[in-house]
Amino acid sequence: MKNTTLSLMAAVFAGMMLFSVSASAQVEKGAVMVGGGINFQSEDGESQFQFEPNIGYFPVNNLGVGVNFNIDVESEETQMEFGPYVRYYVWKGLFPQVGLLYNKTGEDDAYSEYNLSLGYSVFANKNVAFEPIVNYTIGDGYSRFYLGVGVQAFLGRK
Repeated sequence: MKNTTLSLMAAVFAGMMLFSVSASAQVEKGAVMVGGGINFQSEDGESQFQFEPNIGYFPVNNLGVGVNFNIDVESEETQMEFGPYVRYYVWKGLFPQVGLLYNKTGEDDAYSEYNLSLGYSVFANKNVAFEPIVNYTIGDGYSRFYLGVGVQAFLGRK
């Protein structure tokens, strides 16, 4: 199962990079990014769906900082997390992204997750991009890989 998932992720990235209509993913200083993504994971009979809205700002060319929100819907419960992220476009539409998600589950209970992602923005036009993304999450006593897809609107992009 794990090898099949990794092969699928590699094929998606290779396909998106080969068929990208974007010559450059230059995102200029002052642009605002608004959008989100969805992720799905199924393991040991448990299903997890994540909706991840976000908003970000580019203080310099190609470097975005912002806030992610994460709504996890697992088989029996729903949780909401939020936290900062940093994204940098390194080549054409390819970007690594790192972030922290925080969840306060009760009066004394809280936890954090660290997210490392690699994605590719396929620009449909100068303001809208579709993004396949591979995520690696590290939390208290667990880690997981998952594949997601998102849509971003870039406001103020020249």
